This record gives sequence, structure tokens and C-alpha cells, in this order.
Amino acid sequence: MAKAAAGNGNEIKKPRSACPNSGSAAHTSTNNATRSYLTKPQVRAAIAALDLRANSKLMRMARIRAFTAGFDTEDILQEAILRTLTSRSCPAGLKMEYFLMAVMRSIASAIIARRKRDEARYCSELDLVVSPVAPDEACEIAEHSDAWRQAFDDVVGGLT
Repeated sequence: MAKAAAGNGNEIKKPRSACPNSGSAAHTSTNNATRSYLTKPQVRAAIAALDLRANSKLMRMARIRAFTAGFDTEDILQEAILRTLTSRSCPAGLKMEYFLMAVMRSIASAIIARRKRDEARYCSELDLVVSPVAPDEACEIAEHSDAWRQAFDDVVGGLT
């Protein structure tokens, strides 16, 4: 290793190569041919062995993801299991618990993104532009509301 002077006068040891991860095994390959995935029977066996008690790590994460997405806890977990069994490929070195957590995160993110898109679309279709109300208009609206409420109470009171 070569020594170099730091700005404060101290010497620092610098490695000779520019990147410490430049070796052949340092970076993971993006080539899917070299990756191994669990087979469907292995996935079923791993799911059957999961801890699904109320205070397990998987159920706690399901509650968090369900809360952020405005979804039911058991529904998001069942959807994650369904996707794992049908359309997702779980890498062989990854625990099933963590894989299901990632699938639930994906489901929750998709729900939130869809909700935001729908809100923007509905607001633009219906021309729902929320504009601030002037104080005098707010007072007028409150007076009209009170008058309508009183009239409604009179009508309902006359029926009893």
C-alpha cells in the first residue's frame, strides 16, 4: 500500500487498486442463468414451515404493510403467498419469510401508487379544485347551514 499525505499532515494508507470490489467474485451477477431459484414444492414446504403466530416477525410486517396500504392484514399476507406460489421466483439463498415481506412491500406500494393515480384522475375529471374560502364566505356558509339545520329540525320535530 502506498502512503499519501492528508490535508492535515497525517499520512493515510491508500490501496493500490482503485476499487476494492474489482475482483471476480466481488460483484453479483445480473445474469439469471447463474442464479438458482426454489422449485414450487420447495416454496410450498417453506411456506408451510412459516411461523404465522400473531406476534411473529412476518405477521408484524404484514400489519405494518396493511396499515400503510389501508388493507386487511390477512388479505395482504394471503395475496403475497398467492403471488409467491404462482408468479414469483424465490432465490434459493433467501429465507421465505424475507421474500414474503418483500412481496408484501411490493403489493402495498402498488396499492398506494394506484390510489394516488386514481385520486388525481378523479379530481381532474370532476374538477375538484379545493380553493381556500374567504372568511366572509365561510361565515355566510355557516349561517346558511344553521338555517337549513333549524328548518330540518322543525320538520323532523313536527313528525314526532
